[in-house]
Parts: sequence; C-alpha cells; structure tokens
Amino acid sequence: MVIKGIDYKKCTACLKCYKLCPMDVLSYEEKTVKIKYAEDCQSCYLCVYECQSDALKVEPNRPIDIYDVYNRKLV
Repeated sequence: MVIKGIDYKKCTACLKCYKLCPMDVLSYEEKTVKIKYAEDCQSCYLCVYECQSDALKVEPNRPIDIYDVYNRKLV
C-alpha cells in the first residue's frame, strides 16, 4: 500500500502524521506537511488513524514493481 495524497482543505498541520511515520515518508516544509517518499510507505496506517481531520489517503496498490535481491518480481 502507499500513501496517495493529502487533502490540504482538511489538513490542520497538527503534525501528528509527520511525527508518527516510522518510515519518514512525510516532510514538513513551509508550514505544510508534504509527501516526500511515497514509495517507502509500509502501509502501517498510523497516519490515517491519527489524523483527526481525515486528510490523508492511502490506497492498496503500489505504483511500482518490487524486486528481491535476485531481481525477481515480488508483487
């Protein structure tokens, strides 16, 4: 799964998602939370569960193929 977007009309910039993300997917720049490394999202949903304004969107499909160390497609 991967984080798809932030609805900035709903986002209050409380920074809960930014502080909770264990993979450092989000960044805080210019007083705004932004998606910096979407491909690193591990679908833990911490950001979605903690967002009181329901501003984050996570979808079940990865936009990229994932390969193991032997170059075999995993997903």
